[in-house]
Amino acid sequence: MQKGSRSDPAVAPKYPRRSHSAYQRASASVGSYAGGRSNLASCCCLMEQSSVEGGRDPRRRMTRADWAAAAEHVVRVDPAMAWLVERVGAVRLPRAEPDAFAALSRSIVFQQLAGRAAAAIHGRFAALFPDGRPTAAAVLLMDEATLRGVGLSAAKAVSIRDLATKVKDGTVRLHDVRRRSDDEIVARLSSVRGIGQWTAEMFLIFQLHRPDVWPVDDLGVRRGWQLAHQVSSMPTPKELQAEGDRYRPDRTTAAWYCWQAVHLARGEL
Repeated sequence: MQKGSRSDPAVAPKYPRRSHSAYQRASASVGSYAGGRSNLASCCCLMEQSSVEGGRDPRRRMTRADWAAAAEHVVRVDPAMAWLVERVGAVRLPRAEPDAFAALSRSIVFQQLAGRAAAAIHGRFAALFPDGRPTAAAVLLMDEATLRGVGLSAAKAVSIRDLATKVKDGTVRLHDVRRRSDDEIVARLSSVRGIGQWTAEMFLIFQLHRPDVWPVDDLGVRRGWQLAHQVSSMPTPKELQAEGDRYRPDRTTAAWYCWQAVHLARGEL
């Protein structure tokens, strides 16, 4: 299996182009965080100002106020995103899995698959375990044929077993993962067969809710950035890396809105 699998955003725009003046009007409607509460901040129950220019510990759990401030920061440094933030509303990350092993197993299952197919396979995989919660110990009691029987490819079955082995023998420690930096986590997870940069970044975003992750290899983020900025072609990963610098330390928020642009184009929002 190729490390660093990417999501597939094969979509076409379903909303009209907006002029620069429309971007400016949307930016004004979202408002400046420093200048007062915007509609976005209000809907996120913003109670106190959080730093968006630095000083925030990226390992600290983000609050709704933090995500609201991050969205305001994204709009301030990139007004072209304002209409999208206004249209979509507050950042809403899904609830984290009960534990890190379950989250990583899910990420492996979802690699290189469309959402519905991946969800069906993951549902069958989870059903192999009591309460639907995969554990390293339980995986190691299963043979590869059992894992293949729920629809996993040979490569993914091997990857999940390798993850379980490395968690069990201590090569990959997950119990203290929330105390580790993003770079430490990526390096730690990359020792597992089938887990690369992309899978580690998805874990950082959706399991740990880290605020400054910029997955430039994700096709959904690239396509969403193109849609958000109404440009003719998707940026390359290298180009997107440079574009993302302006969003620091809130690149996760920018990435999330790029994904929402894809959902809008598909008519899913």
